[in-house]
Amino acid sequence: MMTVLVANAAEAKIFSAENRHASLSAIKQIKNPSGHSLEQELTSDLPGRIMSQGGGSHSYQAADTHKHHEVASFATLVISFLRDLHDVSSLGNLVVIASPDFLGELRKLMPAMIRKHIILEKNKDLAGMENQEIEAHLRGYLQREFMH
Repeated sequence: MMTVLVANAAEAKIFSAENRHASLSAIKQIKNPSGHSLEQELTSDLPGRIMSQGGGSHSYQAADTHKHHEVASFATLVISFLRDLHDVSSLGNLVVIASPDFLGELRKLMPAMIRKHIILEKNKDLAGMENQEIEAHLRGYLQREFMH
Protein backbone atom coordinates (compact mmCIF):
# COMPACT_ATOMS: atom_id res chain seq x y z
CA MET A 1 0.00 0.00 0.00
CA MET A 2 1.23 3.47 -0.91
CA THR A 3 -0.26 6.89 -0.21
CA VAL A 4 0.67 9.91 -2.34
CA LEU A 5 0.14 13.47 -1.14
CA VAL A 6 0.32 16.21 -3.78
CA ALA A 7 -0.18 19.64 -2.25
CA ASN A 8 0.38 23.35 -2.13
CA ALA A 9 -1.09 26.06 0.11
CA ALA A 10 -4.35 26.07 -1.87
CA GLU A 11 -5.17 22.39 -2.25
CA ALA A 12 -4.14 18.87 -1.39
CA LYS A 13 -4.81 15.73 -3.39
CA ILE A 14 -4.36 12.35 -1.72
CA PHE A 15 -4.07 9.18 -3.77
CA SER A 16 -3.56 5.53 -2.97
CA ALA A 17 -1.95 2.74 -4.96
CA GLU A 18 -1.34 -0.92 -4.25
CA ASN A 19 2.39 -0.47 -4.89
CA ARG A 20 4.88 1.76 -6.73
CA HIS A 21 3.89 0.30 -10.11
CA ALA A 22 0.09 0.45 -9.74
CA SER A 23 -2.21 3.22 -10.96
CA LEU A 24 -3.23 5.96 -8.56
CA SER A 25 -6.74 6.14 -7.14
CA ALA A 26 -7.89 9.51 -5.82
CA ILE A 27 -9.11 9.17 -2.25
CA LYS A 28 -9.43 12.79 -1.07
CA GLN A 29 -9.15 16.35 -2.31
CA ILE A 30 -8.95 19.13 0.26
CA LYS A 31 -9.28 22.77 -0.78
CA ASN A 32 -8.00 25.69 1.25
CA PRO A 33 -10.43 28.54 0.48
CA SER A 34 -7.85 31.16 1.46
CA GLY A 35 -4.93 29.39 -0.22
CA HIS A 36 -4.69 31.76 -3.18
CA SER A 37 -5.60 34.91 -1.25
CA LEU A 38 -3.19 37.76 -0.94
CA GLU A 39 -2.17 38.86 2.54
CA GLN A 40 -4.20 42.09 2.17
CA GLU A 41 -7.34 40.06 1.40
CA LEU A 42 -6.92 38.00 4.58
CA THR A 43 -6.64 40.93 6.96
CA SER A 44 -8.88 43.92 7.39
CA ASP A 45 -6.11 46.45 8.02
CA LEU A 46 -3.36 47.71 5.80
CA PRO A 47 0.18 47.11 7.07
CA GLY A 48 1.38 49.60 9.64
CA ARG A 49 3.91 52.32 8.81
CA ILE A 50 7.14 53.00 10.63
CA MET A 51 9.19 56.18 10.51
CA SER A 52 12.81 55.58 9.59
CA GLN A 53 15.73 57.59 10.98
CA GLY A 54 16.07 59.59 7.75
CA GLY A 55 12.53 60.90 8.11
CA GLY A 56 10.92 58.56 5.54
CA SER A 57 8.54 55.78 6.30
CA HIS A 58 8.03 52.22 5.15
CA SER A 59 5.56 49.39 5.66
CA TYR A 60 5.82 47.16 8.67
CA GLN A 61 4.73 43.52 8.44
CA ALA A 62 4.47 41.28 11.50
CA ALA A 63 6.79 38.27 11.29
CA ASP A 64 3.97 35.80 11.83
CA THR A 65 1.49 36.96 9.24
CA HIS A 66 -2.12 35.94 8.96
CA LYS A 67 -1.36 34.17 5.67
CA HIS A 68 1.28 32.02 7.38
CA HIS A 69 -1.30 31.12 10.01
CA GLU A 70 -3.75 30.08 7.26
CA VAL A 71 -1.07 27.95 5.57
CA ALA A 72 -0.13 26.30 8.88
CA SER A 73 -3.82 25.59 9.61
CA PHE A 74 -4.24 24.00 6.19
CA ALA A 75 -1.08 21.90 6.66
CA THR A 76 -2.47 20.73 10.01
CA LEU A 77 -5.74 19.74 8.33
CA VAL A 78 -3.87 17.73 5.66
CA ILE A 79 -1.71 16.03 8.28
CA SER A 80 -4.85 15.20 10.27
CA PHE A 81 -6.20 13.28 7.27
CA LEU A 82 -2.89 11.40 6.96
CA ARG A 83 -3.07 10.62 10.67
CA ASP A 84 -6.57 9.19 10.18
CA LEU A 85 -5.21 6.92 7.42
CA HIS A 86 -2.38 5.88 9.74
CA ASP A 87 -4.82 5.10 12.56
CA VAL A 88 -6.76 2.64 10.38
CA SER A 89 -3.54 1.10 8.97
CA SER A 90 -4.21 2.49 5.49
CA LEU A 91 -1.23 4.82 5.14
CA GLY A 92 1.50 2.44 3.98
CA ASN A 93 4.48 4.03 2.27
CA LEU A 94 4.04 7.78 1.85
CA VAL A 95 5.17 9.97 -1.05
CA VAL A 96 4.95 13.72 -0.46
CA ILE A 97 5.09 16.08 -3.44
CA ALA A 98 4.46 19.68 -2.42
CA SER A 99 5.34 23.24 -3.33
CA PRO A 100 8.57 24.27 -1.57
CA ASP A 101 6.95 26.55 1.02
CA PHE A 102 4.15 24.13 1.81
CA LEU A 103 6.57 21.20 2.01
CA GLY A 104 8.51 23.17 4.63
CA GLU A 105 5.33 23.73 6.61
CA LEU A 106 4.44 20.02 6.39
CA ARG A 107 7.93 19.07 7.59
CA LYS A 108 7.62 21.38 10.60
CA LEU A 109 4.22 20.03 11.63
CA MET A 110 4.32 16.36 10.65
CA PRO A 111 4.56 13.99 13.62
CA ALA A 112 7.23 11.28 13.67
CA MET A 113 4.62 8.51 13.37
CA ILE A 114 3.68 9.85 9.92
CA ARG A 115 7.17 10.99 8.90
CA LYS A 116 8.57 7.46 9.30
CA HIS A 117 6.31 6.30 6.43
CA ILE A 118 7.81 8.76 3.91
CA ILE A 119 9.77 7.00 1.16
CA LEU A 120 10.08 10.02 -1.14
CA GLU A 121 9.71 13.80 -0.88
CA LYS A 122 9.77 16.23 -3.81
CA ASN A 123 9.50 19.99 -3.61
CA LYS A 124 7.42 20.43 -6.75
CA ASP A 125 4.03 22.08 -7.11
CA LEU A 126 1.93 19.57 -9.06
CA ALA A 127 -1.36 20.19 -7.25
CA GLY A 128 -2.90 22.13 -10.13
CA MET A 129 -2.24 19.33 -12.62
CA GLU A 130 -4.67 16.69 -13.83
CA ASN A 131 -4.40 13.33 -12.08
CA GLN A 132 -2.89 11.64 -15.16
CA GLU A 133 -0.11 14.25 -15.29
CA ILE A 134 0.58 13.77 -11.58
CA GLU A 135 0.82 10.01 -12.12
CA ALA A 136 3.29 10.50 -14.98
CA HIS A 137 5.51 12.74 -12.85
CA LEU A 138 5.28 10.31 -9.93
CA ARG A 139 6.36 7.38 -12.11
CA GLY A 140 9.41 9.35 -13.23
CA TYR A 141 10.33 10.30 -9.66
CA LEU A 142 9.92 6.73 -8.42
CA GLN A 143 11.89 5.31 -11.33
CA ARG A 144 14.81 7.69 -10.72
CA GLU A 145 14.71 7.06 -6.98
CA PHE A 146 14.29 3.28 -6.88
CA MET A 147 15.29 1.86 -10.26
CA HIS A 148 18.87 3.10 -10.56
